[in-house]
Amino acid sequence: MTCTVCDRPTPRGRKTCSAECLAESRAANGFRLNAKRNRRPQPRPAEKRCPKCGETKPLDLYHYSADKRDPETGEVLNYSSWCRPCAREAMRARRARRTPEQRAADKAYFAAAYQQRKQDADLREYWRHQRRKWEQANPEKRRANYQRWYQRMMADPKRHAAFLQTQRMNYRLRREREGHQVERVTGSALGAWNRRAARMPLEPFALWLEEVIASDPRDVEEIARIIRIPERRLYDYRERIAGHVALPSAERALISYGRGIKISPERVAASPYQAVLEEQWRNAGGNGTRLTGYLRDAEELVALAGAVIVTVEDLWPGVEA
Repeated sequence: MTCTVCDRPTPRGRKTCSAECLAESRAANGFRLNAKRNRRPQPRPAEKRCPKCGETKPLDLYHYSADKRDPETGEVLNYSSWCRPCAREAMRARRARRTPEQRAADKAYFAAAYQQRKQDADLREYWRHQRRKWEQANPEKRRANYQRWYQRMMADPKRHAAFLQTQRMNYRLRREREGHQVERVTGSALGAWNRRAARMPLEPFALWLEEVIASDPRDVEEIARIIRIPERRLYDYRERIAGHVALPSAERALISYGRGIKISPERVAASPYQAVLEEQWRNAGGNGTRLTGYLRDAEELVALAGAVIVTVEDLWPGVEA
C-alpha cells in the first residue's frame, strides 16, 4: 500500500508514510470538510420524479408525504422517494401478503404498546395538545369525523349503552370534584325520570340556543355552564347532530338562563329544518296523518319568528313540562 500524499510505501495498515504526510492529509481533508459545511444550501426543486411510476409531480405534501420534519418548527426537511399513490399501493400489497396470524400478533402488540403509552402523563398531554391544534385548524373535518362516530355509536346498542354509562360516571365525578353533593339514583327514581323525559323536536330549542349565543357577550363555555348543559352536548344541539332534546333538559336550560330571548324572523327563515319539512311534504304518503304532522311542525316553527321565549311552552305550544 502506498502513501496517499507522496505515493511511497507505507507500513501495514497505514494510509500515510510519515507524520508530515499525515498532517498534510488531515489539513487537506479538514479544508474539504469545512468547505462542505460552509456551502450555501441549494434551493429545493419545484418538481420531483417518482422512481416507482416514473411520473414527474410537484414537490409538495399533496403528491409526496413528509419523510422528515424539523422538530421545532414542523417544516418539511425531506420528502418521501415514492409519490403518495405508489406508496399507498405498496402498503396495500404488503398488508395483503400478511397471514391472519401475523395480523393478530401485530394487533395484540400495538394494543399493548398503546396501553403502555397511555400511562405516560406527558405523552397524554402531548396527544391532547396535538388533537386540539388539529381540531382548531380543521373544524370541518372535525365535525365530519364526529358525525360519523356518533352515527356508528347510535347504531350499535351496546356502544350506545356504554357511552351513556361513561357520561353518567363522568358527570358524577365532575360534580364530586366541584364539591356538590351527589345523590344516589335508585331504580324507581330513574324510571320516573325516564317517564318524564319526553323527546321533543330539536329545531325550536336549537334556534333558541343560537339566539342566546349570538346575543350574549360571554363565551360558549360560560353559557354552557350557566344553562347546565355539557359543552359537547351543546355542540350537538347547535350543529343538529342530535335529532331531539329531552324536555327536562330544555326546561332546565331555560330556567337556568333566567331571561327571555327573542328569536329573529331571519334566523327562523334560515333554519335548515324548513327544507327538511318541505321534502317530507312532497314525499308524504298514507291517509294524510303524516302530512298533517309535518304541517303542524312547520306552523309551530314559523310561529317562533319574533316570539320571546321564556318557558318550554313558548318553544312547543301545548306541551306539559
